[in-house]
Amino acid sequence: MRLRYLLLAAICIHIAIAAVVYLAARYNIAPNSFSKGGIASFASDGHVYQVQINSLDRILKEDGVRAWFGTLAPVHIKLYSLCYAAFSPLFGQSILSVEPLNLLYYLATLLLVFALGREAFGTSAGLVAALMCLLILPSFLLHTTQLLKDPLFIVVTLVVLLISLKWITTEYTLRKGLLVGALGGVAVASLWLIKHSAWGVVMAIVVLGLALSVAGQVQRRTFQTGNIAGLAIMLGIALAVSSLVTPYYLPKEYWTPHRPHDAKAMPTASAEFDNEELALKSVEGFTGPGKSVALARARFALYPNARSNVDSDVRFASTLDILRHFPRALVIGMFAPFPSMWFSSGYQVGRAGRLLSGIETLLMYVVQLLAATTLWHRRRHLPSWLLVMTALIGLLALGLVVINVGALYRQRFLFWIVFIIVAADAVVRLARGRWPAYFGESSTPAVARSHA
Repeated sequence: MRLRYLLLAAICIHIAIAAVVYLAARYNIAPNSFSKGGIASFASDGHVYQVQINSLDRILKEDGVRAWFGTLAPVHIKLYSLCYAAFSPLFGQSILSVEPLNLLYYLATLLLVFALGREAFGTSAGLVAALMCLLILPSFLLHTTQLLKDPLFIVVTLVVLLISLKWITTEYTLRKGLLVGALGGVAVASLWLIKHSAWGVVMAIVVLGLALSVAGQVQRRTFQTGNIAGLAIMLGIALAVSSLVTPYYLPKEYWTPHRPHDAKAMPTASAEFDNEELALKSVEGFTGPGKSVALARARFALYPNARSNVDSDVRFASTLDILRHFPRALVIGMFAPFPSMWFSSGYQVGRAGRLLSGIETLLMYVVQLLAATTLWHRRRHLPSWLLVMTALIGLLALGLVVINVGALYRQRFLFWIVFIIVAADAVVRLARGRWPAYFGESSTPAVARSHA
C-alpha cells in the first residue's frame, strides 16, 4: 500500500512538473531556459532529437509502419516517435506529447529502485530508497520530462543490475536460470543499442555480478547449476551482440533520420562531436590499451560549453597516464560540482540551476557517507559490494572521460541512484531503533534463496 501511494504521488508530481515546463515555454516565461516546445537549455540534445522524431513521425504517417521500422535510427528516437504520432495532434511538438513515455520511464525507475533495495536489504529499505529518489533528486525528475536517451538507459541498466543481484541472492533451477539469463542477455544487448558508449561499464557490471555470484557459491560451498548456466547465457549474448548486430544497426550518438532510399542518408553529429578529426588526431600517439578512453576524453575536451569544464588541460598519451588519473577521476565523478561552483552562474542553467545542483550535491555527500556506513556494517554482504562497486566503476569511468560538469551531472544520475539504494539501508537501520513498528522487519539475508 505504501508503494502504491508513493507511485501515485510520483505520477502527480511528474505530470505537474511537465505541465509547468510546457506552460512556461508556451507563454515565454523563461525564454532563456525553455524553448517553445518545452525543451530545456540543460537538455539541448532534445533539439536534435526533436528534428529526428518529427522525421520518423512523418515517415510513420505517410509511408507506414514497415518504412518506419526499416529507417535507421536509435531506439529512444523510435519510441519517442510513436508517442509523437499518438499525442502530437493534442499537444503539438512539445514535451507533453512524450510525457506518457517519460512518465513510464520514471515510474519504472522507482519500481526498480524499490526492487533492488528489497532484494538487497529488505522491503523497508526498498521503500525508503524509492522515496529518497523522489525527494532528493528533483533535477533527475526534471530531466525525465525532456527528450533524452538517459531515462531509457537508466531503466534498462537497473534491470541488468537487478538480474546481476539476483544471481547472488537467489538459487535458480536450471530452467529458471536459463530463462533469466536469456532475459539478462536481451537487456544487455538493448543497452548496446541504446548507448554503446557505456558498453564498457555495462560489461563491468555483468562481470562483477558473475564474480560475486561465484564468490558466494564458494563461500557457501555450493554449486548452483542454474545460476552458472544462466550467467553463461547472459554473458555469451552480451559478448556476441556487437558482432551480430553491427551489420544491421550501426550505433551513433546522433542521427539524422531520413526516408528509405533517400540519398541524404548520412548521419550527422551534433556540435559536441563536430571536431571528430581533431579528437582522432590528438590521440594518434597514444601507446598501450585504453585508446578509446583517451579518444572519448578528447571529444569532450571540444565540448562547446567550456565554462564548467574541469581539468580540461589533462590529456592521456598512454595507459599509464590513465592509471595515474584514477584518484582524481574518482574525486570528480563522486564530488563535482565542487562547492566553489555552487554559487556561480551557469552558462545554461544560470545561478538558480547551479544552486539547485549544489544542494543536490551536498545531499549526495550525505548519501555517500550513509552508503559507506552500510558497506562497513555489511562488509561480508555481497549484494552491498555489487551495488557499491557498480556505482564506483560508473563514477570512475565518467570522471576519466567527461570533463564538462553539466554533462557529467546528467550522466551520473544512474550511479547516484545506486548509492541511494545502499544508503537507504543505513536510514532504515537508524529509523528502526526509533520507529520499530514501521521499520521492524529483518533485512534480506546474504544467503541465496531457492527459486524453483
